[in-house]
Amino acid sequence: MGLIWSKSEYELSPEMLKKVKTETGFSTRQVHRLFSRFQQLDHDNTQYLTKEDLHHIKEIILNPVGDRIVDFFFVGNIEHLTFPMFARIFAIFRPLKKHTPNSDINSRESKLKLLFSLVDSNEDGSICKEDLFELLEMMMGAKLGEEQLHLIVDRVLSEADEDQDGLISLDEFRKVTEDLDVQTELSFISFS
Repeated sequence: MGLIWSKSEYELSPEMLKKVKTETGFSTRQVHRLFSRFQQLDHDNTQYLTKEDLHHIKEIILNPVGDRIVDFFFVGNIEHLTFPMFARIFAIFRPLKKHTPNSDINSRESKLKLLFSLVDSNEDGSICKEDLFELLEMMMGAKLGEEQLHLIVDRVLSEADEDQDGLISLDEFRKVTEDLDVQTELSFISFS
């Protein structure tokens, strides 16, 4: 498979560059820029990132669901994020091209699954009242009272929960977000 890093230096090997380009769809220039950002975040030169390292990204700091975004990078029992893992996750946020197939890493389906997982805070595969309330509370903060937030949650559930089981499944979520422009909403990687 080849070495991840060239020799003992902290550089991107040609093999890893090719692998990351193939897996993510990023250009050579984009992979190098992303690798440079990875190195900047890796303050300890460990060749991996931790959750704490990602909390230094301005867009994550400013985002009300920033903690959930960071958690998305560290699914399962992962404690360290290597560069290839980092690049694959960031590829989800790469803007869509016309006719991007659902199998592509940055497809509409991948972006919707990410969005769904950000709302499904208890990670049970469905969005419940508590998930919605928690998200709205994070996003709206002190702007709305608890009663208003509950009214919004009830309304969202009544509109999205087609089978009336009190939960929003991934399929119901897809239908509710049909008109959502995920190209704009979940594409924030810019290499210009």
